[in-house]
Amino acid sequence: MENTDSEIQKFYNDIAQQFADEWYANEDLLPTLKRFIDLLNPNPRVLDMGCGAGYESMRLYKLGARVTGIDFSDEPIRIARERNPQCKFQVADFRKLDESLGVFDGIVAIASIIHIRDEELELVFCNMKKVIKHEGLVMIVVIEGLGICEERSKIEREGVQYNRPFYLHSKMRLNEVADNIGFEYFDDMQLSEEQASFGWKCLLYRSK
Repeated sequence: MENTDSEIQKFYNDIAQQFADEWYANEDLLPTLKRFIDLLNPNPRVLDMGCGAGYESMRLYKLGARVTGIDFSDEPIRIARERNPQCKFQVADFRKLDESLGVFDGIVAIASIIHIRDEELELVFCNMKKVIKHEGLVMIVVIEGLGICEERSKIEREGVQYNRPFYLHSKMRLNEVADNIGFEYFDDMQLSEEQASFGWKCLLYRSK
């Protein structure tokens, strides 16, 4: 797993600025984030789990949330801190979360669980359970399916080849794991037509 982790970290460190330039300007997810925030208490504490360079953290903050963002790679976190001093950011592995982060009204995991193997899903849900309030909401954005997506795992950026494993997860499997850990399926949230056309799905879970 260490080699896989280092590949993922290298990829996101190398393309951090490029992703920041692209995604700070892309507001496709804003309507979905607004619906999510509207379901929470006013001025909610939200954990952006796998926050990258903080583009969705910025939008969550503008929608009224108090945001903490965590990411596995340090260069995206550097950019996130620079661009969003009003939010808190730290380098962290969400497979190793603990209560020191505090307790949150909501958690968003936007295209971050795609790098988590099926056998690690229970661990991730257990860790989210540690830091979410009773009846708090979790929003997960994944591409639905099973196994590894080779096409999305092996990519080239500016002449450099990367292999950062990209895992597909089915709604049925996520619902099963969530239920085992103490969450319940709450809703499917609508994404933009473009996001949906690429197979992305947004699922909402509530802590029981």
